[in-house]
Amino acid sequence: HSYELLAASMSELHAYRSPVRLERHIYKGSKHVPDCVEVVVREILSLLLYDSHTRTFDTSRLPLTTRPELVAFFENDFESAVLASAAWYPLCQELTGPIYLQKTPGGEPYELKPTIYSVVQTLQALLLGPSHCTPHQTLADFAAFWNVATPRQGGVRVTEESKIQRGFANEEGRLQERGEIWLEGAPFVIE
Repeated sequence: HSYELLAASMSELHAYRSPVRLERHIYKGSKHVPDCVEVVVREILSLLLYDSHTRTFDTSRLPLTTRPELVAFFENDFESAVLASAAWYPLCQELTGPIYLQKTPGGEPYELKPTIYSVVQTLQALLLGPSHCTPHQTLADFAAFWNVATPRQGGVRVTEESKIQRGFANEEGRLQERGEIWLEGAPFVIE
Protein backbone atom coordinates (compact mmCIF):
# COMPACT_ATOMS: atom_id res chain seq x y z
CA HIS A 1 0.00 0.00 0.00
CA SER A 2 1.23 3.51 -0.75
CA TYR A 3 0.07 4.57 2.75
CA GLU A 4 2.36 1.98 4.31
CA LEU A 5 5.33 3.10 2.23
CA LEU A 6 4.75 6.75 3.08
CA ALA A 7 4.47 6.19 6.81
CA ALA A 8 7.30 3.69 6.91
CA SER A 9 9.57 6.13 5.07
CA MET A 10 8.60 8.82 7.59
CA SER A 11 10.03 6.69 10.34
CA GLU A 12 13.41 5.90 8.81
CA LEU A 13 15.57 6.08 11.88
CA HIS A 14 19.24 7.01 11.95
CA ALA A 15 19.81 6.52 15.62
CA TYR A 16 20.99 4.81 18.74
CA ARG A 17 18.93 1.63 18.53
CA SER A 18 17.01 -0.56 16.15
CA PRO A 19 13.84 1.01 14.80
CA VAL A 20 10.44 -0.26 15.94
CA ARG A 21 9.26 -3.01 13.64
CA LEU A 22 6.02 -2.51 11.73
CA GLU A 23 3.23 -4.89 12.74
CA ARG A 24 -0.39 -5.52 11.76
CA HIS A 25 -3.18 -5.20 14.31
CA ILE A 26 -6.87 -5.91 14.77
CA TYR A 27 -8.70 -3.19 16.70
CA LYS A 28 -12.07 -3.92 18.33
CA GLY A 29 -13.09 -6.58 15.83
CA SER A 30 -11.80 -4.72 12.78
CA LYS A 31 -9.65 -6.09 9.97
CA HIS A 32 -5.86 -6.41 10.24
CA VAL A 33 -4.17 -3.11 9.41
CA PRO A 34 -0.54 -1.95 9.49
CA ASP A 35 0.64 0.30 12.33
CA CYS A 36 2.77 2.57 10.12
CA VAL A 37 1.78 6.00 11.43
CA GLU A 38 1.47 4.70 14.98
CA VAL A 39 5.12 3.56 14.71
CA VAL A 40 6.17 7.05 13.57
CA VAL A 41 4.54 8.57 16.68
CA ARG A 42 6.19 5.97 18.90
CA GLU A 43 9.61 6.58 17.32
CA ILE A 44 9.32 10.33 17.89
CA LEU A 45 8.42 9.85 21.55
CA SER A 46 11.16 7.26 21.96
CA LEU A 47 13.68 9.73 20.54
CA LEU A 48 12.55 12.39 23.01
CA LEU A 49 12.48 10.11 26.06
CA TYR A 50 15.42 7.74 25.59
CA ASP A 51 18.30 8.23 28.00
CA SER A 52 21.39 6.74 26.37
CA HIS A 53 23.29 6.70 29.68
CA THR A 54 20.76 4.55 31.54
CA ARG A 55 19.48 2.86 28.35
CA THR A 56 15.90 3.47 29.52
CA PHE A 57 13.06 5.84 28.75
CA ASP A 58 12.95 8.84 31.10
CA THR A 59 9.27 9.65 31.61
CA SER A 60 10.17 12.63 33.81
CA ARG A 61 10.80 14.42 30.50
CA LEU A 62 7.09 14.26 29.66
CA PRO A 63 4.83 17.26 30.28
CA LEU A 64 2.59 16.98 33.36
CA THR A 65 -0.46 16.91 31.06
CA THR A 66 0.61 13.60 29.46
CA ARG A 67 -2.00 10.83 29.44
CA PRO A 68 -1.23 8.31 32.22
CA GLU A 69 -1.47 5.43 29.72
CA LEU A 70 1.44 6.91 27.75
CA VAL A 71 3.57 7.25 30.87
CA ALA A 72 2.74 3.66 31.84
CA PHE A 73 3.70 2.41 28.37
CA PHE A 74 7.19 3.95 28.51
CA GLU A 75 7.71 2.76 32.10
CA ASN A 76 6.83 -0.83 31.17
CA ASP A 77 9.64 -3.26 30.39
CA PHE A 78 7.91 -5.39 27.76
CA GLU A 79 9.07 -8.98 27.33
CA SER A 80 8.98 -8.70 23.55
CA ALA A 81 8.66 -6.19 20.72
CA VAL A 82 5.38 -7.84 19.68
CA LEU A 83 3.85 -7.26 23.14
CA ALA A 84 5.05 -3.65 23.12
CA SER A 85 3.53 -3.09 19.69
CA ALA A 86 0.24 -4.67 20.77
CA ALA A 87 0.14 -2.34 23.81
CA TRP A 88 1.10 0.75 21.78
CA TYR A 89 -1.41 0.46 18.93
CA PRO A 90 -4.58 1.04 21.03
CA LEU A 91 -3.05 4.18 22.62
CA CYS A 92 -3.18 5.91 19.23
CA GLN A 93 -6.79 5.04 18.37
CA GLU A 94 -10.00 7.03 18.99
CA LEU A 95 -8.15 10.23 19.90
CA THR A 96 -9.63 13.68 19.34
CA GLY A 97 -7.75 15.50 16.59
CA PRO A 98 -6.04 12.99 14.29
CA ILE A 99 -7.58 11.81 11.04
CA TYR A 100 -8.32 8.08 10.80
CA LEU A 101 -8.76 5.84 7.76
CA GLN A 102 -11.10 3.18 9.19
CA LYS A 103 -14.00 2.64 11.56
CA THR A 104 -14.54 -0.44 13.71
CA PRO A 105 -17.79 -2.42 13.42
CA GLY A 106 -18.97 -0.29 16.38
CA GLY A 107 -18.06 2.97 14.60
CA GLU A 108 -14.90 3.90 16.53
CA PRO A 109 -12.14 5.53 14.43
CA TYR A 110 -8.82 3.71 14.05
CA GLU A 111 -5.74 3.45 11.78
CA LEU A 112 -4.10 6.86 11.62
CA LYS A 113 -3.98 8.55 8.22
CA PRO A 114 -0.36 8.88 7.02
CA THR A 115 0.06 12.65 7.15
CA ILE A 116 2.25 14.94 9.18
CA TYR A 117 -0.95 16.52 10.50
CA SER A 118 -2.14 13.18 11.94
CA VAL A 119 1.27 12.52 13.51
CA VAL A 120 1.30 15.96 15.15
CA GLN A 121 -2.33 15.71 16.29
CA THR A 122 -1.65 12.29 17.82
CA LEU A 123 1.38 13.62 19.69
CA GLN A 124 -0.72 16.53 20.93
CA ALA A 125 -3.59 14.30 22.06
CA LEU A 126 -1.21 11.98 23.94
CA LEU A 127 0.79 14.77 25.58
CA LEU A 128 -1.97 17.29 26.27
CA GLY A 129 -5.05 15.12 26.60
CA PRO A 130 -8.54 15.86 25.31
CA SER A 131 -8.66 19.42 26.64
CA HIS A 132 -6.00 20.86 24.33
CA CYS A 133 -7.02 24.24 22.93
CA THR A 134 -4.76 25.16 20.03
CA PRO A 135 -4.32 22.42 17.49
CA HIS A 136 -0.78 21.82 16.36
CA GLN A 137 -0.76 21.66 12.58
CA THR A 138 2.91 21.08 11.78
CA LEU A 139 6.08 19.52 13.16
CA ALA A 140 7.29 23.07 13.85
CA ASP A 141 4.22 23.65 16.05
CA PHE A 142 5.00 20.45 17.95
CA ALA A 143 8.68 21.39 18.35
CA ALA A 144 7.74 24.83 19.70
CA PHE A 145 5.37 23.23 22.22
CA TRP A 146 7.93 20.61 23.31
CA ASN A 147 10.73 23.15 23.68
CA VAL A 148 8.59 25.32 26.00
CA ALA A 149 7.04 22.40 27.92
CA THR A 150 10.39 20.64 28.51
CA PRO A 151 13.07 23.37 28.63
CA ARG A 152 15.56 21.24 30.60
CA GLN A 153 16.27 19.09 27.54
CA GLY A 154 18.07 19.91 24.33
CA GLY A 155 15.71 21.61 21.94
CA VAL A 156 13.75 19.72 19.31
CA ARG A 157 14.51 20.75 15.74
CA VAL A 158 12.48 19.91 12.66
CA THR A 159 12.33 20.32 8.93
CA GLU A 160 9.27 19.59 6.85
CA GLU A 161 8.10 19.99 3.31
CA SER A 162 4.93 19.28 1.40
CA LYS A 163 4.50 19.23 -2.35
CA ILE A 164 1.97 18.04 -4.88
CA GLN A 165 3.35 15.29 -7.10
CA ARG A 166 1.62 15.34 -10.47
CA GLY A 167 1.75 12.43 -12.88
CA PHE A 168 0.76 11.95 -16.49
CA ALA A 169 -2.43 10.11 -15.61
CA ASN A 170 -3.27 12.03 -12.43
CA GLU A 171 -4.22 15.68 -12.99
CA GLU A 172 -5.08 16.30 -9.34
CA GLY A 173 -1.75 15.06 -8.07
CA ARG A 174 -0.78 13.44 -4.80
CA LEU A 175 0.39 15.18 -1.66
CA GLN A 176 3.90 14.14 -0.67
CA GLU A 177 5.16 15.07 2.77
CA ARG A 178 8.57 14.73 4.29
CA GLY A 179 9.66 15.63 7.78
CA GLU A 180 12.70 15.25 9.99
CA ILE A 181 12.86 15.59 13.76
CA TRP A 182 15.90 15.50 16.02
CA LEU A 183 17.20 16.70 19.37
CA GLU A 184 19.70 19.53 19.23
CA GLY A 185 23.22 18.19 19.64
CA ALA A 186 22.15 14.56 19.24
CA PRO A 187 23.48 12.44 16.37
CA PHE A 188 20.11 10.88 15.52
CA VAL A 189 17.30 11.92 13.22
CA ILE A 190 13.89 10.51 12.43
CA GLU A 191 12.98 11.06 8.81
